[in-house]
Amino acid sequence: MTDIHKLLEMIASTNSSARFEACELLRVASRLPPEAIAALEEALHDPNPEVAESAKSALIVHRVMELPTPGGGPTPTPTPTPTQDPEVSAAKGLYTWLWLSPLLTIPSLVFLLMGEFGYTLVCSGGGENCNYRLAYLLSGLSAILGSALWHLFMLIPALDRQRVFVRWHGRQILLLAGIRTAVPAASLVMTLNNESGLLWSIPVLIVIWLFGTLWGQGQASRGDCALMRWFGHGEGLPLLKGATVPGAGPATYPLGQDTPEHRAAFSQASSLHAEGKSGDSLRLLCRLLVSQASPELKAQSAEMLRHIGETGEDLSADVLVAILRFSLDPQQKRTALAGLEDLGLVEKM
Repeated sequence: MTDIHKLLEMIASTNSSARFEACELLRVASRLPPEAIAALEEALHDPNPEVAESAKSALIVHRVMELPTPGGGPTPTPTPTPTQDPEVSAAKGLYTWLWLSPLLTIPSLVFLLMGEFGYTLVCSGGGENCNYRLAYLLSGLSAILGSALWHLFMLIPALDRQRVFVRWHGRQILLLAGIRTAVPAASLVMTLNNESGLLWSIPVLIVIWLFGTLWGQGQASRGDCALMRWFGHGEGLPLLKGATVPGAGPATYPLGQDTPEHRAAFSQASSLHAEGKSGDSLRLLCRLLVSQASPELKAQSAEMLRHIGETGEDLSADVLVAILRFSLDPQQKRTALAGLEDLGLVEKM
C-alpha cells in the first residue's frame, strides 16, 4: 500500500488526530493525485476546525483553491507588498504633537514672562534690595519650564505597557522636547548680563523643531527607533517586513502581528547563531515555536532550526508538533513526525 493510500485511510479515520496528521502530510507531499485532492476537499467540512484548517492549507499549498474573501469568491494570488506594523502608524502619529506643540508652548511662555514671577518673589521687599539678575533668571526659567509642562502629555505613550515600540517613541519625543526646553534655559543662564543674547536660541530652536521632528517621524515610518537602539533594545528593528504569497515557501514573512518582544527574540537568536552560540539560539527558537508568535514567525524559527542542524532528537514534543505544523520544509516536517513516533505520541505508518 502506497503512502498516499495510507494517508487517504487516515483522513477517513474517526480519530481527529489521525485526520489532522494526514492533512499535514498531504500538505508537504511533492504532488497530489486527484483522489487525495478530493479527500482534502471533503475534509474542508470536517467537524474538527483544526482538521478543516489543515486541509485548507494543504489545498492552498498545492494551488487547488485560493483563500476565500468575505464575499465568498476566490482571492487572486497577491503580489508581494510591504506590510506595516500597527505600532508604526501609532508611533508616527505621535510626532504630530511636536509639530503642533509650539502653538501651546509659545503663548504659555509669553504669558508666564508677563507674570514676572522672579521679580515678584525676589523684589517684593522693594527695589533697593532687589537682586535683579536673580529675579531675571527666575522669571525666565519659570516661564520656560512652565511652558514645557505641556509636553507631559507624552507620558501617556511613554508609559504604554502594551506597545513597546510606541512606548520608546513616546520617550524619544520627550527627549526631543527636553532638548527644546534645555536650549533656551541654557542660553538664559549664559546671557545673564545680556538679555539680547537670548535671540541666538530662536534659530536653534527652529532647527531642532524642524529637523528633530522630521528625524523622529522618519524613524517611526521606517519602523526604527534610535532610542531603542541606544539602550540595547533594537534587535527586532526595523518592524517593517515584506509580505509574501501564501504557500509559496518565501524567504520573508509579514511580521506585523508579532510583538516587538517576539521579533527581538528572533533577531537575538539569529545573532547568537551567527556568533556560533547554537545552543543559546536553539533555546530561544524553541520558546518562539511554543509561544503566541504568529505562524509566519514560527515558520522562520523552524527554518533557522534546520540551518542550525537540529535533527529533532532532543526536542520536546510540543516543539516537534510546532515544527510539524509550521515548518515549510517537507523533510523537516517528516523528521519532526518521526520524533513524535519515537516518543510514542503518533502511531507509526
